[in-house]
Amino acid sequence: LDRTGQVWHYNPSIQNWDSMPGNLAQIAVGANGDVWGIDSWHQIWRYNASISNWDNIPGSLVQLSVGADGAVWGVNIASEIYQFNPSTQSWNHIPGNLKQVSAGSSQNVWGVNWIGEIWRFNFQTHTWENVPGSLASISVAFDGTVCGINSIGAAWRYHSSDRNWEQLAGPFQSIAVASGGAIWGVNSSGDSYQYW
Repeated sequence: LDRTGQVWHYNPSIQNWDSMPGNLAQIAVGANGDVWGIDSWHQIWRYNASISNWDNIPGSLVQLSVGADGAVWGVNIASEIYQFNPSTQSWNHIPGNLKQVSAGSSQNVWGVNWIGEIWRFNFQTHTWENVPGSLASISVAFDGTVCGINSIGAAWRYHSSDRNWEQLAGPFQSIAVASGGAIWGVNSSGDSYQYW
């Protein structure tokens, strides 16, 4: 998305960006090719490649995340959490309250709340488990790599082996992590950085 909400798709054959229809406030993409978005009115959209346009999905969210396997989670304006059910094409309410949720896959979902607490969803107990630390936003990859930024924009990576956070760099306004440990950050000037 550019600053006006215009949607762009990177075309590797020409190494440039192609304009797409639509105007969104947030976009999320899964490795399976699923593209979802939310507009400024909190309406939910899923890109339909067969018609080169967007299908409206019933519901209202302020933030969403698409896992590499197509799992879709989101948060509404009341901080309620929802998981998309592809069988029923509807949303399942998940107990808890978050400001932001990040789905690396259907079995790897983390989130942060408004006071910076970090939570990981336990799929066996269907409850959220608190993870020590404090973040303003979080990003989870399919392989379980977890990164986030705190309230001053410093980037952190979680090590599941010793359950500790390692400070990386910053400050960033947003961060995203891919499987294999590639981390991308964007600063307040819109410059992007990659960390390995």
